[in-house]
Amino acid sequence: MYTGKFRSRNGVCVIVDKEFKKHIVYARRVNDLIPDLKFIMEQDTFIVNRAYALQVGLGEHLKVHF
Repeated sequence: MYTGKFRSRNGVCVIVDKEFKKHIVYARRVNDLIPDLKFIMEQDTFIVNRAYALQVGLGEHLKVHF
């Protein structure tokens, strides 16, 4: 799963092992920098959030706001 702009340098991805792929209930894109995955394995539910904070070329106020 990749989120970000097509052919862009920035974005984020999640790599999932084949063993766990069949347990994914949903994979959604919150925005360009935050994907969200939900796994259900037996009686356990796992939600995986991944966020990437841009640093290069941004002003300090935007970094603090994030």
